[in-house]
Amino acid sequence: MAWRRAKKAAKRLGRGREGIASVEFALVLPLLILMLFGTIEFGRMLVDYQVANKSVRDSIRYLSRVRDDAITAKCPDGGKLWPSTDPADSVTNAVNLAMTGSIAKPGPGDYLLGYWTDPKTTIEVWVVPPCTNNLANQFSGAFQGITYIPRLTMEARVSFPSGIGWLLPVFDDFTITVTHNEVHIGD
Repeated sequence: MAWRRAKKAAKRLGRGREGIASVEFALVLPLLILMLFGTIEFGRMLVDYQVANKSVRDSIRYLSRVRDDAITAKCPDGGKLWPSTDPADSVTNAVNLAMTGSIAKPGPGDYLLGYWTDPKTTIEVWVVPPCTNNLANQFSGAFQGITYIPRLTMEARVSFPSGIGWLLPVFDDFTITVTHNEVHIGD
């Protein structure tokens, strides 16, 4: 008789499985939410990286094609052009171009990335030593008659503000670094 009661109890336990899927889903849901927010945050970071990369590349190309005696004066020793206390106008224009997409002085809403607004701490522009010696005029075309050919480098470090740093510490305090080089050919 006890055996029959135990058998009936086991059948009742086997039939009460309706809530198992809900319990499993409740256990997996935090992981799914974490993956969803991580994917969204990584996508945001990738878009911001592309914006910074393109703007730095365009601004160093601009700077490599303007005639500026301050750039050629740095050869053959090299050195920083930005930040400095008295930057050349073309270097300032290139920094504005990197941050706003325009060479004009930026206003409050002009920045390509709303949180990238301080050029003095995030952008460096320098002439990489040694400049290429062209005393024998072995380089023709745009370099004909130029004694030293400077190579310009622009580096931008953009601190990415994570919206979910409290949830995913991996995305907290992330810095996007972009560097581009160009040979200065003047105009």
